[in-house]
Amino acid sequence: MRRYIFTEKERRLLEEWLKTGEENQTIKNAFWMIRRNVSPLNRDLRLMLEVIRELKKERRWSGRVMESSEFGSTFRLAESALTRLRNGRTT
Repeated sequence: MRRYIFTEKERRLLEEWLKTGEENQTIKNAFWMIRRNVSPLNRDLRLMLEVIRELKKERRWSGRVMESSEFGSTFRLAESALTRLRNGRTT
């Protein structure tokens, strides 16, 4: 298991694109990779969220990862996005 989806460079470029909308070939390549890999990433993210949910239910999640409001909001955002993708919506 890897600890990231995007490299630091990709993350920086994507965050900058979200702010400015400016595109170059590197950012277009990142878009292509996202589109190409959305299904396997969706499947893996769904599995990870289900495992986290089960670990929390069994009270085995505490101590493994720092509980934070940032993690909680990211978790809820990911679950919501996965539900939309599952239902064929992207927004």
